[in-house]
Amino acid sequence: MAISEYHGMYLKLSFYSTNGSIKRTVYSEGIEPMKMFIKQHNFNPDIIEHIEPVPEHAQAAPGSIIEPYTFKSKYSDSLTYTIYTTEDFVEEAINIVCADLAQSLMFGSVAIRTNIELFALVSDLIGELKYVYVLEHGLVDDETGELYSVDYDKYTKRFDAFSYNQNDYGYDDSYIYDSLHAALLSDEHVSPITLESYVTYFADMITDEQ
Repeated sequence: MAISEYHGMYLKLSFYSTNGSIKRTVYSEGIEPMKMFIKQHNFNPDIIEHIEPVPEHAQAAPGSIIEPYTFKSKYSDSLTYTIYTTEDFVEEAINIVCADLAQSLMFGSVAIRTNIELFALVSDLIGELKYVYVLEHGLVDDETGELYSVDYDKYTKRFDAFSYNQNDYGYDDSYIYDSLHAALLSDEHVSPITLESYVTYFADMITDEQ
C-alpha cells in the first residue's frame, strides 16, 4: 500500500537501537504524526517505508501512540516547542531526570546544619524550586530511627501526605518522581522537563548509551 493511502488509518513503526539491543514500536492515527515523529527524531527518511497499517482488531499498546507534547527550553522560559512523541518516551525521560536530580540533591550531612547561614540559604533556595528539596533533611539515624534534621518539617516535601517511603539510605526521593510525573498529567500542558532533557534521553536510548 502506498504511503499516500495511509491517511486516517492506525499505523505502526518498529525500530531498533544502534546495536539492535532495544526494539521500540510506536503507533499513530494517520500518517502525519508518524512523519513528524520520524523528522523530529532525526531518523533516516527511508524508515517511512517500514510503516505498517494496524489491523482493525488490533489495539495500540498504551503509552506508545504518537501525540504532540509541549516542551520549554532551558534557554527560554517563554518559547515552547511541540514534539511528536509518545507518553512512554516522555515518562522514561522524566525518570532519567528524576534520578539525576535525586543524586544532585545530596550534599552530605553538613547540609542540614541550618544554624549556619550558608546551609540555611541553600535549603531555602532549593526548597523554593518545583519538585525538589535538600534530601539530607530526611536522613534518619539507623540505630535510633530519629531524624538528624531539626528542620525536617520546614524543608521536606511530601507529594502524598499519607505515604512515607524511605530508601535504605534514609533519603526519600519519591517526591521528585511523584511530582514530576503528576505534572505531566496536569492541566498545564507543558512537560515538566526541558526539551534538552528529552533530546538527551532519546539520543542515549537510541544509541545504547543508557
